[in-house]
Amino acid sequence: MIRQIAPQFFTTDMRVTLIYYSDTNPEKYDDELLDAFVFVDDVDGLYAEFAARGVEFTRNLANTSWNSREFVIKDRDGPLVAFGTNSK
Repeated sequence: MIRQIAPQFFTTDMRVTLIYYSDTNPEKYDDELLDAFVFVDDVDGLYAEFAARGVEFTRNLANTSWNSREFVIKDRDGPLVAFGTNSK
């Protein structure tokens, strides 16, 4: 179950931001600049479901140093989306 989605696209200059995303997309993936973080109840179960469906992961499921358990996928249209939950 999805608990929360937190997309955040702050900019002070939309033209410059659009140029950045259209001209520098490869760096986006190298630097793992996320487009959204989705908080879920069962991140392990969701990871297993996505893996069974052949979803492309850019970061496998793991505990992080910031007390989260998460993974990152590359959406079919290109955005990077993290799914995770707080570590217990």
